[in-house]
Amino acid sequence: MSSLFFVLGPWYDFPNMAGELMTKDDLMAYLRLSRGTINRLMKQGLPHIKLDRRVLFRKPDIDAYLESKIVKNKPQGKARKI
Repeated sequence: MSSLFFVLGPWYDFPNMAGELMTKDDLMAYLRLSRGTINRLMKQGLPHIKLDRRVLFRKPDIDAYLESKIVKNKPQGKARKI
């Protein structure tokens, strides 16, 4: 039985929920970021769910957020003459 079962209750072990929801500690490990960075990103729009004092993250939402942050290199134009 997962450790989140005790935090979130029996509904956490439903098949559709078990793989999607992450705690802040799970997200820190997934992104390899500190708690402070996660908190800052939450203030800047990182999608999260607040249930009372619990903060949860849905993996598909996090993956979509990361995809939206990909920086694509723009093709460089002609070099300027100096």
